[in-house]
Amino acid sequence: MRASALVFSLLLVSGLNSAVWSQSPADLKDILETRLKYHRSLATPRVGANFGVPNGSTLPPLQGFISGSIAEISDGGSVDTPFDASASIGYGIRMPQNFPSLDVYLGITSVNPIGANGGFGFGEDGNFSVKSTVIKSDTYAIALGINNLFAWGEAKKAPQNVYISGSKAVRIRDFDLTYTVGYGREQSRSGKPGEFLGVAAKPIRFESTSFGLSYNADRWMFGFSSITSFWDRSLTVSAGFDDVFDTLNSRRAILTIAKVF
Repeated sequence: MRASALVFSLLLVSGLNSAVWSQSPADLKDILETRLKYHRSLATPRVGANFGVPNGSTLPPLQGFISGSIAEISDGGSVDTPFDASASIGYGIRMPQNFPSLDVYLGITSVNPIGANGGFGFGEDGNFSVKSTVIKSDTYAIALGINNLFAWGEAKKAPQNVYISGSKAVRIRDFDLTYTVGYGREQSRSGKPGEFLGVAAKPIRFESTSFGLSYNADRWMFGFSSITSFWDRSLTVSAGFDDVFDTLNSRRAILTIAKVF
């Protein structure tokens, strides 16, 4: 048994030595730096998404998403409109080096095929929003954003909210946690100033899944997000509750499916 272990060790050392010594010093340095960088990235928690409130991070440059959402209507809706439906597209703009990042978002709040006046309804209501991370590292980020910067249709009735958001990521045992705090000029549902905060937990063993609890100015929100595959396509599915404790008597379920591109 000892002889077998010794032979295996000699073969392993011999193989490693032959692989190592066949490299030049410059190549060895690059290999070591690459491996160190990789292991440091595994040990560094990343800023994740918070459910229901904006965090301090933005999309990577030239990366975007398209999503569709459905939500219950608090009063039950009607036969023609049993639930709210919307769609959105987000995209990270490539900025010059050392410039703040910039995201742009297009929201379509009307996806009904028949409009309010009987015509084609898809896209008759919507808005345009922006967000920029002004301070960023691997574990923290601070962003400024404007929701409803431009709007048309019924979306004009929604307030134009200017906000600041900061997020910090930490690793505690087997979880990466993202804490977010912020303030919006018209953050509440009624368009009044208010603060928001949230915590998202992502198990290290299940990096594609996260859970979040947030306070958004005047109500609590809770949900989860997970990356899954449908027909060989990777999709992000999020589900949860707005006004989860029914503080405003408006608790409702929300389901969102997004595709990253």
